[in-house]
Amino acid sequence: QVYDTPTSAFTVNSPVCVSEDATITYSGNAPANATYNWSFDGGTIVSGTGQGPYTVNWNTAGSKNITLQVDLGSCSSPVTTQTVTVNALPTVTVSPDVAICEGASTTLTAAGANSYTWSPTTGLSGSAGATVTASPTTTTNYVLTGTSNGCSNVQLVTVTVNPMPTVRVNPTSASVCSGTTTTFTASGATSYAWSPSTDLSAT
Repeated sequence: QVYDTPTSAFTVNSPVCVSEDATITYSGNAPANATYNWSFDGGTIVSGTGQGPYTVNWNTAGSKNITLQVDLGSCSSPVTTQTVTVNALPTVTVSPDVAICEGASTTLTAAGANSYTWSPTTGLSGSAGATVTASPTTTTNYVLTGTSNGCSNVQLVTVTVNPMPTVRVNPTSASVCSGTTTTFTASGATSYAWSPSTDLSAT
């Protein structure tokens, strides 16, 4: 049996992000029943056997060397090496969760990436940018997506909207004689401030 010398050419998409799948496809002349000696430099094989194609990802960033040598009978190909660049996910941060009153607004600030998108856009001054103003009418969970070098990471921030208190004063008005007093009682909130403070026992 005379074999053609096998080749070990293959293609791979690069760059990829950490935990993003790369597809490795054999493009040489060897048949499927040849022996394919792959090395994926610590990558996790998601799918693929033998000739492939393979789906592989890496959980650390850096340059990863994929190598292949093909054996067919007593013939062996040269070793082919290709490098895959694995980019790190950005470390995205966002303002802490915040509570506001109905009708109020707050500023949400993101950091750690090159570009940002926000969703949902309900109550936001915009859907992109490192800083947005949030004025939701109800409690809303916002998703921040930060992207650098084609890789994205997400963070969540909650803006809680508290209802305005319904404050009552009893009585709402009173007539008194000079030198006498009357008592006003407030309800509907947890703390109270009175003004003007003239002739009041407390403010």
